[in-house]
Amino acid sequence: MTATGSTQPAWKNPGTRRVVPGPSVEAWDRWYREVDAGWAPASPRVIRELEKLPPGRALDLGCGDGRHAVWLAGRNWRVEALDFSEEALRIGRERASAEGISDDLTWTNADARDAAPEPESLDLILAAFLDVPAPSMEHVIARAVAGLVPGGRFLLVGHETPPGPAGAGAPREDAAMVSARSACRWLSEAGLLIESFGTYPRVVPGESWPAIDHIVVGRAPDGSPRPPATSTHGPERDRRIPSGTPTTPGLQPTGRRTSR
Repeated sequence: MTATGSTQPAWKNPGTRRVVPGPSVEAWDRWYREVDAGWAPASPRVIRELEKLPPGRALDLGCGDGRHAVWLAGRNWRVEALDFSEEALRIGRERASAEGISDDLTWTNADARDAAPEPESLDLILAAFLDVPAPSMEHVIARAVAGLVPGGRFLLVGHETPPGPAGAGAPREDAAMVSARSACRWLSEAGLLIESFGTYPRVVPGESWPAIDHIVVGRAPDGSPRPPATSTHGPERDRRIPSGTPTTPGLQPTGRRTSR
């Protein structure tokens, strides 16, 4: 979660293609202690998905240094920011305090894989670049969705399978790669409607190959009809929704190339 173009320690740098923090708390704590790249901004793609939603109650799973939690709180959301790295949460608290929005944020030191929010207590669940193995992500989704109120949304942003040999900007472990199609399937199996999905390239400074990321938005059914939704993500490599996936009526993914 460093700012675009910032220098990362060699053991974290995607160019090394060797070591990247996995499920180890110690590894992530060490990374956040070593990185001194300022506060990363919220992802423009996350902002695009959320900026038109009315404020409510949100859970940021794997919040890291709090870049999205702080952005949400600054727009009058009440946010629980959850991460298993106490070093990441320390940075997030400092950031929230500096921006004068600490009252709207709760910082929880816990593993996202153990998160089980109160039923129908949340308007939004955000999991942005939560680097856990695919089976764990399926488990996270299944446990968390009960926390959504009718009409609440689950926004999942992750690393798609990379197009090039380096897999720039993505986890080195194949097990941590979750495809948009898998995310659609897991969200729908958990009872959500798919509002939008897509994959898009993201330029990684110093890398020959772009990262390929995805965004999937699921909505808890509320019994009311909604207008057709279209994806604003840019060019999908597989534009088909998995067979049997419930979607908002009329959903047709479209592509538009923009920077992250």
